[in-house]
Amino acid sequence: YNNISLRNMHRPIQWLHSMGIAVYVLRYRLRSEMHYWPAQIEDTEEAVRLVKAEAASLGLDPDKIGVWGSSAGGHAASLASSTFTGQLKLAFQILVYPTIDVETPDWYPWIAAEGFPGPEFNTHTHVHPYTAPAFITVSSEDDVCALETNAKPYYDACVRHGVPAKLVVASMGRHGHGMKVEWTEPCEAWLREHGWALPPQDAARL
Repeated sequence: YNNISLRNMHRPIQWLHSMGIAVYVLRYRLRSEMHYWPAQIEDTEEAVRLVKAEAASLGLDPDKIGVWGSSAGGHAASLASSTFTGQLKLAFQILVYPTIDVETPDWYPWIAAEGFPGPEFNTHTHVHPYTAPAFITVSSEDDVCALETNAKPYYDACVRHGVPAKLVVASMGRHGHGMKVEWTEPCEAWLREHGWALPPQDAARL
């Protein structure tokens, strides 16, 4: 939660638009700006509230609002997908090299006294049967949000609670690799399979 790169959102936005998915980008408050946890999840909650409130007037289905988060953003997205309920409940989540276990890696754990979320916010411990279906991906070379301590425990928790989940692991480079065909192709298929993206023939007319 120290930084956010809005410049890197151009390709993901284009990719989602190509499938008929409307996109809103949240620029949450940062710890590096002295906005300590839980500012980030509060901003996420307010963003979901605003989008859902305006959805119908924009021709969007409020029951098909999902969330995407990468790295620290994946922590907020995965927590929101389990803890936002009622009218704020999310339909799906896309987690790209997400932070799940805040106590790892050993050389850079998040410390609550320094404004980070503490271990009670390890998001795999919040998964329950009504958690939003999840697409999760990470590179086998990622040593920051490593598979074994982040994506895999979250995926296993989803399976254990009967939450539909797909985990894609491939050799894609170090942490922060961004858009890679190894995960975007299966993610596109997953979104279409569940009805969150347009069929190819309809998307081609956009």
